[in-house]
Amino acid sequence: MEIKFSKYFETEIGKSLELFSISIDNDNEYVITDCYLKNNIIVTNKDSCDIVDKYLHGFNSGINNIKRTDFENFVLKDISNLNYAYLSNFKELIRIIGITNGLGHYCTKFSRLAVTDNFLFNCINERVAGFVFLDWNEIRFDEKDDNVKSNQIIYVTSSDVEKLFSKGLQEAFKAGKIGSIELPTFNEQKKETIHYFVTSSDLETKFKQNNVLRNQIVNIVNLNLKSRFGV
Repeated sequence: MEIKFSKYFETEIGKSLELFSISIDNDNEYVITDCYLKNNIIVTNKDSCDIVDKYLHGFNSGINNIKRTDFENFVLKDISNLNYAYLSNFKELIRIIGITNGLGHYCTKFSRLAVTDNFLFNCINERVAGFVFLDWNEIRFDEKDDNVKSNQIIYVTSSDVEKLFSKGLQEAFKAGKIGSIELPTFNEQKKETIHYFVTSSDLETKFKQNNVLRNQIVNIVNLNLKSRFGV
């Protein structure tokens, strides 16, 4: 199953918005990643599910065990000629993939492709969607230096939020305020599934403080963290 992570980012040229995407395709033997810029593939890389799963194992495993370069180097192999800003945008998408993989299990394989596809589809729709993820790397840095700019939280929208704020989410995506996770049509579905991811940095810098969608997401995140950590 191919899962596509996308977001519009500002570029250096006139501060226009350009669409960056990374797809991760698990065919039950190999994981193939494609990096897209403005819907054009600029690099493709492939390795076994087991190998890529090892790359991801320590991506967000805890404050003292973070290792992200292996997966970054795999996805970005052969595109080191891109300028720093463009590479940074792809690395932000890689960060989303690596952190949400804790519940998405994108590289898992089973005896049959159909079983793998069902597993991935259910993981994303039932576990990733609606979850508040913590970036332990950002939390670790903040512990060392209170002045470090924080981007500690990633929230992936659930189906009820998507139904309630469908237009606002689409507009926020096109404005580069949030990103998307797109799944292909599956089983009896007639269209693709799209969830959205929102980072704490984007909530603070790209939305007006009185924005209804922003405030709804902030409330969801705060309630989630309170129930999990009692804060």
